[in-house]
Formats: sequence, structure tokens, C-alpha cells
Amino acid sequence: MQHRHVSPVSLRFCDSLRASGFDANDFEIREETGSDLSRMLGNDDALVTVRRRSTGDERLYAAGPGRPWFALALMDVEHGCFGPQGRA
Repeated sequence: MQHRHVSPVSLRFCDSLRASGFDANDFEIREETGSDLSRMLGNDDALVTVRRRSTGDERLYAAGPGRPWFALALMDVEHGCFGPQGRA
């Protein structure tokens, strides 16, 4: 069974986007646990998909204890991996 929810970490990620001058509403964060892809990758924890709506660019991150998806995703955003750094 697949479960989706918004964690406090996702909310902090949105706050960090705003603090860095990005429009947090331009980003979609999906957290999934128990997905087929997660099991196929051998990850019993969650997978987080971060997608920038304006560009369609998206990346997948492993989440869970010892998996710093938050920092990796924020670095990717700041380095332009989700498209040009159009700021709010």
C-alpha cells in the first residue's frame, strides 16, 4: 500500500525555499512510503519527489534516518538543477 503525507521536514523545505528567495508555490513535494519503486530500490523508508511546476523538472530523493534529502534537494534547487533560478 502506498501512503502520501506532508511531513514537518517538507514544510521546513518550503520555508527554506522562501528564505532563499524562491517561490515555494512553484515546487511540489511528494513523500511516498511503501511504493513499488521504493521496494525495488531496496529502500524501506520513504521516497521524496521534488518537482518545479514552472519547468517540469523533478528529482527523486531517498528519505529516512541518515538520508539528508532536504539538504540535497535545496542544494539542487540553488544550483539550478530544477531550471533557471527564477526567484520570487
